[in-house]
Amino acid sequence: MFVKAGSKAADFIKHNFYVDDGLTSIQSSQEAIKLIQDAQQLYDKGGFHLHKIMSNDKDVLQAIPVHDRPQDVQKLDLGTENLIIECTFGVQWCVQSDSLQFDV
Repeated sequence: MFVKAGSKAADFIKHNFYVDDGLTSIQSSQEAIKLIQDAQQLYDKGGFHLHKIMSNDKDVLQAIPVHDRPQDVQKLDLGTENLIIECTFGVQWCVQSDSLQFDV
């Protein structure tokens, strides 16, 4: 499938990335999965690989190939274990509760 310029994936990459961190909020699991797949396709076309993809929605995480998840998440049993704390944009993101926290 070809992703058109001006698509949601292109807009996401253009407007929601800073250096190598991208962050956005999506209404549904299906929309998030499609956005990830389309963004990965755009990155692949440029010779890059979008990986270390994290979501607070376990359905989205299960749709992401294990090798494209952060290393700590690759080892988790998504059916039983709580999600971890990730660092994004220099802030700690408690993925399970979907809240930001600061380490002072």
